Amino acid sequence: MRRNLLHRKSKGIQVAVEKPQRALWLRKAWYDFSRNRASVVGLAMVLIVIVCAVAAPIIATHPDHAGLFLDFKSKFNPPSLEHFFGTDNVGRDVFSRVIFAFRFSLLLGCGVLAIAVPVGTILGLIAGYYKGSIIDTVIMRTTDVFLSLPPLVLALTIASILTPNLRNALLAVSITWWPWYCRMIYSIVSSVRNEPYVRMAEILGAPRRHILGGEILPNCITPLFTKMTLDMGGVILLGASLSFVGLGVQPPTPGLGTMLSKGTLYLPNAWWLVIFPALGIFLVVAGFNLLGDGLRDILGSRDV
Repeated sequence: MRRNLLHRKSKGIQVAVEKPQRALWLRKAWYDFSRNRASVVGLAMVLIVIVCAVAAPIIATHPDHAGLFLDFKSKFNPPSLEHFFGTDNVGRDVFSRVIFAFRFSLLLGCGVLAIAVPVGTILGLIAGYYKGSIIDTVIMRTTDVFLSLPPLVLALTIASILTPNLRNALLAVSITWWPWYCRMIYSIVSSVRNEPYVRMAEILGAPRRHILGGEILPNCITPLFTKMTLDMGGVILLGASLSFVGLGVQPPTPGLGTMLSKGTLYLPNAWWLVIFPALGIFLVVAGFNLLGDGLRDILGSRDV
């Protein structure tokens, strides 16, 4: 009874000590982050994109123009108070379509990372822990094959085989993206697999899943989170490239790459059909890149 009481007290003291330390680190992290103006700008850009994607039906001035809509009397209207970004070749409001396109861009980015990160992480953990074995050789040589191919070329090849749509574009980009996480996790696991706490867990008879998930994986969380933020912009840019050549989001669904591709047909007269979708791509990609740089500076300084 007394031992249990002492254990509870010590645990309570430990939690009470950890909370102020965590709060202190959060305040210091935010202070360091806020001093980097580029990262703050990136955070603002990302928040703008997320708000536009979530509240697209509210923010868009003509939400019905995001689907199948025709109004030839209003086609090729330049930017005005009624149509902030002008209208396209069939009279649809470009501003509303760009706002809705943010939703599909974020959906593509989150979907790709939701597939690529777990696959790459699991394979990297296994290959790194069993370094030097046949398992390591098979996984890492397969990874090297994928990494030897340019991501855009590989994604274009896969997407051209499948039916062009958002789901297949997501699958094509995911297949090209998991090797980067596998390689990163593999290098981290290779450096910590011989640490004393890992050896101690093995001596005590801990199961392999506990060693990989409970002892080694926590060392990978910080670099994983940072890389995911940095990769979000690259994934969206690659998805926009697929849409640009007609292998991504299909009309009438608004996609930034699709809108940019169609707009080039009407240059230089209808310049707004290219400028504003291009600015939308820039906003998303630059925002995540700047935010990722700031997070890397902060999280990289924290002890793992």
